[in-house]
Formats: sequence, C-alpha cells, structure tokens
Amino acid sequence: MNTLYAPAKGDYFTFKNFLIPLVLSALLVALSFFNFLLFHTLAEGFAIVVGVLMCVVIWHTRYFAQHSFLMFIANGFFWVAALDLFHTLSYKGMGVFQADANMPTQLWVATRFFEALILLYAPNYLKTESSSRVRTFVTFGGVAILILGLIFVGWFPDAYIEGEGLTTFKIACEYLIIGLLIAALIH
Repeated sequence: MNTLYAPAKGDYFTFKNFLIPLVLSALLVALSFFNFLLFHTLAEGFAIVVGVLMCVVIWHTRYFAQHSFLMFIANGFFWVAALDLFHTLSYKGMGVFQADANMPTQLWVATRFFEALILLYAPNYLKTESSSRVRTFVTFGGVAILILGLIFVGWFPDAYIEGEGLTTFKIACEYLIIGLLIAALIH
C-alpha cells in the first residue's frame, strides 16, 4: 500500500530536523576564524543559490498561486542574488575585480536597499491576481543593471574609504535600510 507520511503537528520542530543546519553553521563559524574569505564566499554563495532557486521554483509553479506576491518577491530576489554575486566577486582578496574595499561595500549597501524596497512594496501584490512576470523580471533587471552601472562608473557615493573606514553615507544607509525593513514588516 502506498501511503504518504503525514507528520504530526510537532514533528517539524524536532532536534534532528535542525541537526544538519546547526552542524553546518558551526563549521562555517569555525571556518571564519581560519579563512574569512572562504567563509564569506560560502555564506554569500548560499544566499545567491537560495535567491535563484526561489525564482526558478516560483516561476514554474505560478499556476498554483492565487496572487502575484510570490512572483514579485521571486523576481526581485533573483536580481538581489545577481547583485550579491557581484558583491562576492568584488570582495577584497577575490581577485576578480581589481577594486579596493569600497566597491563591495557599495554593492552591499545598494543591494540591501533594493531588497528592502522589494519587501516593502511586495504586500501590494497580495491583492493582485496576476501581473506580468516578464515585465516585473525585466524591470528588476533594469534596476540591478542601473545599480551596477552607477557603481562601476563611479557615480555611486563612497561607502568605505581605505585608512578611514565606513563613510557617513554607508552608516546612514544602514539605518535607512533598517527603517525600511521595519516598515515592510509592519506593512
């Protein structure tokens, strides 16, 4: 007889379900003390893979959704993942982009700001039955390309200055991003 396992209500929050993530987290923390660059690359790589896979899964299961909320977030997080990839590759010591610590810091600020705006605006799509997933994807892609262009051309404000540290712009942006995320949570 082919029956599906239906876990009881409390079965999801058992220690064994959290064992693998806890062990991986402990290994990553330990790794961060020995090779921070590898730790940073693995942590960012995980976030990038999650963002891309979220978009792929939701893109192909859109027919099951009752509204456009998940598609909006998935399209946005695909491009957040793309910007995170540039952040990771530009990180000092990676050797992909010949840049100081300013470029990855700028990319981090711009990406977190973009992500916060996506999360703030996404609840508006809870009542929208359908929206053009392609138009949303292309729009977010245009924003991501604009962000990259501003940073690579040098028109984005400095976020880190060698020998001085973080700029006032970067610190102020972090507070603004926190405010946007709180507003998104409330919204």
